Amino acid sequence: MLIGDELTELTVGRAGGVVKVCRATGDGWKCDRKVIAKDLCNAHYQQHKREVREFKPAQVKRRSDKTYSKFRCEASNQHPLAMPGASVWDCDREVRNTNKGLCDTHYMQTLASSVVKPFKAKLPMETILAYRDQRLKQCCTCKQVKSFEEFYKSKTSADSYRPQCVSCIKWIHIEGSFRLTQEGYWALLDHQSQSCAICKVKGLREVGTWHIDHDHSCCPKQGRSCGKCIRGLLCSSCNAKGLSWYENLPADLRNIPIFESYLSDPPAKKVLL
Repeated sequence: MLIGDELTELTVGRAGGVVKVCRATGDGWKCDRKVIAKDLCNAHYQQHKREVREFKPAQVKRRSDKTYSKFRCEASNQHPLAMPGASVWDCDREVRNTNKGLCDTHYMQTLASSVVKPFKAKLPMETILAYRDQRLKQCCTCKQVKSFEEFYKSKTSADSYRPQCVSCIKWIHIEGSFRLTQEGYWALLDHQSQSCAICKVKGLREVGTWHIDHDHSCCPKQGRSCGKCIRGLLCSSCNAKGLSWYENLPADLRNIPIFESYLSDPPAKKVLL
């Protein structure tokens, strides 16, 4: 079948809902896999991206006995690396021989944080497709269902949008670059009465509205902080023009009270421990 032909069938899934079936067909064969994108299953969608003229039957990949064993993952709440005080849980995934008795997911957890914990299963494909028809998507970080407009676009994703929403991406950047948690950020902003720590101008209670100021003598790299040298939240003018200009003045010229008061007693010292 040529790529341009349009043929999509509907079948009834196990839960009784309507499930789209891949439109790819050929000489003596017809694909019956679930649709992922563009009315195609994952295998034929990859063929479509490679711009093949005719679809080929999808090959079923079989696991080699040399790679996989018959054993199950040993991760549970009783595992030596499990989080203390966790509720009862266990994992029954297959184990790779090289992963020390753990499945791929729990093995990667030990490499990243030396802790094993239960992971959340993905949504059923029927639910994902139903959300997609309504231009909705569940953020993989905050687990909230939001419209496509609240996600950045992505060329590699099946639905053309990134897995994290815009808000979560901003928090990931803040926590990774400044070692500042959401709780610490909002506590600091509330301590400043939702205003700039220097000029006291009011602003919106939104992430990204305020600039995080830190002591560059501790962490000289721009946009990076160890978390201990954070001084406060500033408006764009005070951060980029006012304070930046003042700190570059010679020591005998630094006598502006509004800046001296902020530098001598930054609000973050009272809030962030």
